[in-house]
Amino acid sequence: HRTTQQLYEMEVCLHLAMADSCHKQNNFTLALRLLRDTKACQQLKHQNIFVEWVHLYARIYKSKAESSNPPWESSTFNNVMS
Repeated sequence: HRTTQQLYEMEVCLHLAMADSCHKQNNFTLALRLLRDTKACQQLKHQNIFVEWVHLYARIYKSKAESSNPPWESSTFNNVMS
């Protein structure tokens, strides 16, 4: 028999795996929603799950930032400064 804590940990791990899959498919909105649903994992006894949550959160936001805005070119900078 599994305890309630074990079932919750399994659910969090499933949500983390789904969020990672969404991240790999560049579906950042759904990935972040899945992470938001598991934000309470901070209260788990196993800190490695929380560390995994934080790392995935950072990777998703980094990828989202990189994909949303193209890097500035010198011509763009010159137009802004003019």
